[in-house]
Amino acid sequence: MSARWHVPSASATPWDGVDDASLTPAQRLAVGAQRDAYERAHSPGPHDAAFSNGYRRVACPACGSAAVVRRGLDGRGVQRYLCGCCGRGFTPLTGTIFEGHRLSLAGWLESLLGIMSHESLAGIARRGRRSPTTPPYQLAKLFLVLDGIQDGVVLPGRVRADEVMYPVPAAAAAVSPSGRRQGAPTPATAPASR
Repeated sequence: MSARWHVPSASATPWDGVDDASLTPAQRLAVGAQRDAYERAHSPGPHDAAFSNGYRRVACPACGSAAVVRRGLDGRGVQRYLCGCCGRGFTPLTGTIFEGHRLSLAGWLESLLGIMSHESLAGIARRGRRSPTTPPYQLAKLFLVLDGIQDGVVLPGRVRADEVMYPVPAAAAAVSPSGRRQGAPTPATAPASR
């Protein structure tokens, strides 16, 4: 069996698992500060429930039925709903980019602002004390939300555009008749000619 790749926790310090009495005052301060910062980033914020509950669901995201009833609040204070047609439960965030989030919504929005301001994914992870796998996951969710949005966009007047290339996965690269993968993007992923 192959060994699984493991990303170290963003809250890890060199002194984790060491008896608190054997740490120096500076080490205890560093461990406490790191834990506090991690908890702030990963605990639900005071406004998360208000943000979520600001979007009332009038239809089931699974079947589209309008036979939706409120079913109390979850542990974080977010409204729960139940579909009278298919019987599925959901929240205002079901089917959105924030569904199943573990970060506070403020942390999510901070990451999205970093992505949109062309900050590196590694920089976003470092700044937010997050796992290096979290920003790519958030970027993938953002791309799923934006898929097809640009198809109907027409910019008026004179426009200057700067493209940032997103790497094409090896599995999506074109294959030559000899069976070798080409380095260029496939026509489906190539930017439109100007």
